[in-house]
Amino acid sequence: MGTDGNDERQGTNGGLERTGPITREELYEFVWSEPLWRAAQIYGVTDVAVSKWCRKLRVPKPDRGYWQQLKAGQKKRRPPLPAHREGDPLSVPRPRRHVPRPLEDKEQLPPPPGLDRFCETLQVPAELERPHRLIRRTRSAFRKAHSDNYGILSPKEDESLLVRVSRAQVDRALRIMDTLLKALESAGYKVTSVSERDRYGFQTKHTSFVTVEGEEVPFHLIEKRRRKERGPTERERKEEERWSYQRGRKYYEYSSTGNLSFVLGSPGHYGSRGRVSDTKTRPLEDRLFEIVELILRDAVARRAERIAAQERRKREEEERIRREELERQRRLEMLRRVQLRDQMERWALATRLRAFLAVVEKQRGKEGAPSESAGRFADWLNWAKRYADEIDPLHPPSSIEATVTADPASGILGDHLVEDIRRIRTTLDGLANSLPWRLRHSDW
Repeated sequence: MGTDGNDERQGTNGGLERTGPITREELYEFVWSEPLWRAAQIYGVTDVAVSKWCRKLRVPKPDRGYWQQLKAGQKKRRPPLPAHREGDPLSVPRPRRHVPRPLEDKEQLPPPPGLDRFCETLQVPAELERPHRLIRRTRSAFRKAHSDNYGILSPKEDESLLVRVSRAQVDRALRIMDTLLKALESAGYKVTSVSERDRYGFQTKHTSFVTVEGEEVPFHLIEKRRRKERGPTERERKEEERWSYQRGRKYYEYSSTGNLSFVLGSPGHYGSRGRVSDTKTRPLEDRLFEIVELILRDAVARRAERIAAQERRKREEEERIRREELERQRRLEMLRRVQLRDQMERWALATRLRAFLAVVEKQRGKEGAPSESAGRFADWLNWAKRYADEIDPLHPPSSIEATVTADPASGILGDHLVEDIRRIRTTLDGLANSLPWRLRHSDW
């Protein structure tokens, strides 16, 4: 790799960490010595940025599949670096604060609790021997199942596992699940399959899950399908001629791939919480320990999510109670204010009534009413004084100290008090207008 006068020092990732701009020669050597994503990690940018540099500096880069072909032993020719054209840039700025990134795929996480109960090499037998009871029920359900439009069998019987594979993969899927279920139950974890049906007997829900320390981890096993476009059949062609919306429609045929995937979560839900699949180098039979680790990690995550949800609901309930208490206190305060105004209005009315009765009694004494009407006047005067005592909140004096005990949450009592105050104010105004002018404007 050419230096072009740039300083070189050994990087922490084993490559060369440079300073100064990135030249055409340096970029050319990088993209042809490492995959594009690895070169991008060394520069601290994305592979898209490296591709833009290559286009700007006219640096050829490997085609797609180049590194896989080299790994397979094929000899591939490296094109030479084109000559520099006048006016084209010779370099691009190096990213600032460049820190070499480690090339490890991911950080090593601590093993989940319970993983030490399992053997790292779980062997799947060549034939199904003494199968688990759920495997027996699933095998029986597969015998009665019919393939759907995609060539997949989906057993629907109660207590059958949620396994969706083609008929050619049934035996392999049962052997894998049998080994996994026996390993889980021998470690103390329970595997369950539950079905729910409506009142007509149709299955509405089918779930298989592992119970790990009280947490239910749903799972299912599926087979990847291969889709290939095909021409329409005679019947489909007639449908296109009959219905205009059918014209131009694409038709596909599906075939089995034999690629199985163990997926966490229930089918039909958006996304999944993790999966382990067949690869070119490792079949699913050799990855059972990874499946166990995935299940245990998901159980830990679900427990943390459940605790967080419980704490969130607890905080929401406490906040709801706090808001309700504030609202109750607000309504109670409003009710007390209304009651205070009502007591003040009733006291003012009682005071005016007593003053009015005193004036009437004095005037009656001066006029010297006949003896036959004196009894009726005395009865009326006593009644009026009793009424004044009834509406007076200070009679007896201890009544003013009564507190509001009614529940003001509904606000109904407060509305009644407001109506009473309005009625009392109307009565008070009528009585005040009936008094002589001097009495209405005097300070009693």
